[in-house]
Amino acid sequence: MGLSVSNTKYFPTCRQFQQALVGGDFMEKTHPDAHLFMKSNNLFGAYVKFGWKVSYHHDEPEFLFKGTYLPWSQIKKELFPEGSKKYVLPHGYIFTEFEGITEQNGANWTELKPIFKDRLDPRPGKVFIEIVTNGNFFNRHAYINLIDKESKVMQVGFCGKINALFPFRNQKGKLMSPDPWGYRLADVRRTRIELTEEQFTKIKNRIETDQRTKNLHFNLLTRNCTAYVGEILREIGLKVHIQEYPEQILARVLFNSMGITIPKKLLKGLHVFGAFIRYILLPVYSLFIYILGAKYTDAKMKKVTQEHSHEWVKQPRAPFSSTKKTIMCQDINLFTGWKLLDFQNWVRRSRVLTYEKVLKEFQEASLTKELTKEEEARFEERLFSAMYALPPKDPNRGLALRPRPALLA
Repeated sequence: MGLSVSNTKYFPTCRQFQQALVGGDFMEKTHPDAHLFMKSNNLFGAYVKFGWKVSYHHDEPEFLFKGTYLPWSQIKKELFPEGSKKYVLPHGYIFTEFEGITEQNGANWTELKPIFKDRLDPRPGKVFIEIVTNGNFFNRHAYINLIDKESKVMQVGFCGKINALFPFRNQKGKLMSPDPWGYRLADVRRTRIELTEEQFTKIKNRIETDQRTKNLHFNLLTRNCTAYVGEILREIGLKVHIQEYPEQILARVLFNSMGITIPKKLLKGLHVFGAFIRYILLPVYSLFIYILGAKYTDAKMKKVTQEHSHEWVKQPRAPFSSTKKTIMCQDINLFTGWKLLDFQNWVRRSRVLTYEKVLKEFQEASLTKELTKEEEARFEERLFSAMYALPPKDPNRGLALRPRPALLA
């Protein structure tokens, strides 16, 4: 039937390999500044994503600039001061598939616009949301793609600048479109979910409303990039458990790295023991995050809250916002990208299981009789649902050691 169940995609992560794929080897020797420009802005990853090759004119690299290919020397003169050693795109410029380098502020936008065309599994006429996580063991970032009927992708991610001395402070974040990590191809995992037109419009309006009303409260513990993805998923009725306590993080790393499966009864006992340890160490945890700025809110965020908080549908949660939440350990119940990644892996395994079951039914039915076009279409629709249907309620509320995959259809 020509359908694929691969909802999780892996891209080449070695920059040298990406460079070779797009023909950038020659550039590193002849135009090291242009090579640094591509490297600094993750454009090798973008070229791999778009299927592009580096183009040259009279032995000088060209780049798409506001819809027109221009030589590097001209772009360099327009964008960067003479003598520049860094070639990160200046504030107010982004890179898209349609116009290349274009004058648009990635943070100060009013309406989500397409950034590139979907090449992974384009399905014109249908709309999707795609959960994307990428990064490494220590830093796992999450953002979303909205894919419209024309297979054009609108991308948005919630970001904040982490202060080295006070990483847990409350600050004004940014809804970035495109996401700064959108062209990074390091260990990318994608989970695509089909939406109705109403759900698609609802999510798009929610994101644009947050941008318009400056609902941008960022906290590394309680409202980070992963937490925002969870908020958006709840708009379509999907509640994903992407929070975990410090001792659960430790247990997940230990058990998952060693491939240990915990029996269900023993798992309940571990939860009780973990809660006991958590309450004993709560004063230590609370003091630790307090010292690192969890109670502090910067001036910009205070001003935004005073001017716009009455427009927010739901007030963002901050550490130490109430005594009850502190006693209930909610201040140390952290949103982590690895917990979201674990959910993605569980969804993928469940989808593969469901896909194989439906495919087997189709093969058995084909052997017993010749299927009509209507029957084949029904099987094809069931296979499509197995790949892209809204997942069921997330079964994991604890150690990120999820139960076995479940049939989704």
